[in-house]
Amino acid sequence: MSSVADRHRELGSFLRARRARLDPTAVGLPPAGPRRRGGLRREEVATLSGVSATWYTWLEQGRDIQPSRQVLDALAGFPAYAIAPDWTITGWNAAYAALYPNVATVDPGERNLLWLVFTDPYVRDLLPDWETTSRRFLAEFRAEAGPRLGDLARSPIVQRLLATSEVFHAAWQDHHIEGFASRERLFRHPAAGVLRYEHHRLALADQPDLHVVIYTPAGP
Repeated sequence: MSSVADRHRELGSFLRARRARLDPTAVGLPPAGPRRRGGLRREEVATLSGVSATWYTWLEQGRDIQPSRQVLDALAGFPAYAIAPDWTITGWNAAYAALYPNVATVDPGERNLLWLVFTDPYVRDLLPDWETTSRRFLAEFRAEAGPRLGDLARSPIVQRLLATSEVFHAAWQDHHIEGFASRERLFRHPAAGVLRYEHHRLALADQPDLHVVIYTPAGP
């Protein structure tokens, strides 16, 4: 099976799992009568997303229909942001800004996930397991870079981190590599308290070098 087909199937599985977890009243729908299964119906998700029920069904089935960034944005009513290959944050939604308000005001040259994780005190306080999380992020960054790691190692962000962050410098010298895997994440928000999310990443059909990171509410 091709990598493109694999991504389509992964996206379909992701959407089915998220749909099954949603409560109708949580997305503004009236309470429904008895349902054979929990969660939303495909037709309800399609209506909320502004697409046809048939098109959304094909999306869940993993068909080659090339979902656009706009459709994925509509489907993801959760904290989400987009990152470039060097992990520069190129866009975010309102839910992510509520989780991390500094994203809108940070200097554009420092709006980079690695930089923020290793240098922003707010992010450090936001992550109860900051030391483990920061090192894992760096290991994933190295794994994703692959043959481009040499170029990225010479990037201004990495060079500044090597010069200013002892933790980053030590972790960089470990040369640890770890591929991304969806997982549960904890956040210690100053206003909302402890938040539990499932951390997912999606590649966009129209911009394969851009990844969308989505945090969906974790189960009970």
